[in-house]
Amino acid sequence: LAVRDASLALALTPAEGDEAQLFRRKASDLAHDLENVGQAKGQVRWIDRSGPHPIVRASPLTVAPILEEHLFGRIPTVVLASATLAGVDSAGAPSMTFIREQLGVPKDALETHLPSPFDVERRSILYVPDDLPEPSSPSFDEASAQRSLDLAELSRGGALILTTSFRGLNAATRVFRAKWRGELFIQGEGSKSRLLAAFRKSKNGVLLATLGFWEGVDVPGHALRLVVMDKMPFAVPTDPVLRARSREIEARGENPFMKLSVPAATILLKQGFGRLLRGKDDFGVVALLDRRLVDKPYGRKIRAALPKAPLVRDFQDLSRRWEALLVEVASPPRFEEAEAPLPSDFAAFE
Repeated sequence: LAVRDASLALALTPAEGDEAQLFRRKASDLAHDLENVGQAKGQVRWIDRSGPHPIVRASPLTVAPILEEHLFGRIPTVVLASATLAGVDSAGAPSMTFIREQLGVPKDALETHLPSPFDVERRSILYVPDDLPEPSSPSFDEASAQRSLDLAELSRGGALILTTSFRGLNAATRVFRAKWRGELFIQGEGSKSRLLAAFRKSKNGVLLATLGFWEGVDVPGHALRLVVMDKMPFAVPTDPVLRARSREIEARGENPFMKLSVPAATILLKQGFGRLLRGKDDFGVVALLDRRLVDKPYGRKIRAALPKAPLVRDFQDLSRRWEALLVEVASPPRFEEAEAPLPSDFAAFE
């Protein structure tokens, strides 16, 4: 109440001491922020109590009007390109409806879908186990951590283990610290860049991380041959922005889970999948330990948007296929047949 009432801040005078002056200044600043935030339109506002001090936060419900005005409305030609923009429509065909709506892309903008330059069907395997608990089960985190260890032992390292929560990361950390005999790198025990550099150098290490490593991670070659994701990366239902946007979608008579959560998770899951194949000689396994990808209708919709890797559900079957994959595609390259290298600037772009 004191913070929301600006009159309290004004009642404090410099004569009351340094601590009082500091409180007066902070109260005045917060009252000013609350007043300005309260006048903003098209925003969701909340108080973040996750840290040692409450923080007033505000976020636009959508960036579409901002981009329409300042980007698409001012620049004659804009090119948007990404490997993860497209979802699928009701017929299973590639669709960019979600991203167009999120970004306010003009309706007459052209779009195209290009095939992957990688031989996904031959050089990768998608593993979705059928014998793990549901992600909502209290036993899921420990079970998925143990299965992650089994997978890392199968691949003999070269594994990026990605969790959707710190609870999952902590469970994986306990299991790997107790049982993994190789090099182990854990988010929080060094900067992201230093962890990735050490992981690349190790060739046979295991890197445990959360959502911050689902994108922007580039580990080409044999150093990364296994990507494990514990769950489909749905946003936390209590997120203030998600809740506000969901209410807006419900007011239009639509399903916010299918309209917002599923397409957003699809894009993030595609980004996680994309950590595996970074070059034409790369190969390996992408494991999603969330049976909903196969068992639920919305999961099957998400799967339709993923790269077309062969699906395996039994661990013993995966072991056999892994050994066959090693024989088929992991033989050393014949350098005498290699193409001439690209100029350095093109090589970096690729």
